Amino acid sequence: MAINPSLAYFFPCALIEDFSFAKLSDTITTEVKNKWSTTDNTELPISLDDVYLKNNRRSLKLAYASASPRQYAYRGDDGVDYDHSSWNNPYASDDDDGSWADNIGLWVYAVDHDQADDADLLSVGYGYASGSLEGTNWNTSVSETGKWKWMDVVVDMSNTDIEKFYVGVYSVAASGTLYVNGMTLFKRSTSNREVNVDSDGGSTTSATGLFNWQNGLAILVTGVQRTVFGYSVTGILDPKYYRQSTEQLQAMQTINTISQPILKMPMPKFTSISDNGYLKTYLFYTKFTAIGETTEEFIADPVVITDVSLSHVAGKPNIVSVTMNLRRFSGV
Repeated sequence: MAINPSLAYFFPCALIEDFSFAKLSDTITTEVKNKWSTTDNTELPISLDDVYLKNNRRSLKLAYASASPRQYAYRGDDGVDYDHSSWNNPYASDDDDGSWADNIGLWVYAVDHDQADDADLLSVGYGYASGSLEGTNWNTSVSETGKWKWMDVVVDMSNTDIEKFYVGVYSVAASGTLYVNGMTLFKRSTSNREVNVDSDGGSTTSATGLFNWQNGLAILVTGVQRTVFGYSVTGILDPKYYRQSTEQLQAMQTINTISQPILKMPMPKFTSISDNGYLKTYLFYTKFTAIGETTEEFIADPVVITDVSLSHVAGKPNIVSVTMNLRRFSGV
């Protein structure tokens, strides 16, 4: 669909979990590599849910009861390095290294929740060095119920020996139900435009000026078409940096991407037979309104950039039009 021109960002990301292929620990309070567990199956029982879906993917249900002190749902095992093969992390120099990133984000759906503890209700982060945790409470309250809401927040990723990721829930007295999906680790910066520090929008960071595939890129989007397995996007590259942006976007795409639809639905997995054996994954992050509509839409989805096509507008060499397909990256 044609949209009112809007900025879209492509942030380097590693998908922690979208719950397409998620598994729970056999003993729910025992941590296991690549599976989800809980610290307390009474205060914070967890389950995989097929009712409240995000992008047709099941979610992690957090049906908390009180949850004071803070209780956690973990993906991974304390003392065991996080498995590189389980989270598609081409940016890390080592399997358990997330130091290239600075944000953790995920989608949250609140059916009902403890309004009194709203601002501190959720926290996100990771575990390292056998028992140490690094993370933060959300920068804004959950506030809304009955809809999916994207929330991301700055997290210090300098501790490189990642062993697990977590979602924490805190409530003094009340109970409630939350669902989470699309948990992503990403670098919230771009080469060519300043960007908000996090989804709260309280401050900004400047452009990095580093035009390579390991940095983010902002483009002006004029059309977004949802497809079965992702998005078809049209837009215009930043006229001020059109040469650098052209080179960066071409480097960001993954060449010869092939799908594996027979593995498991709802989404296929993707692989590459040309790009060093891995996929370059980015968080497609944009807000827009379609032409003739008033409702704002928001997308924050890990994708693989493919089929990039660039063309110059006649008589305007600094105006570069772009079309590309974005494959929704699924599973870990």
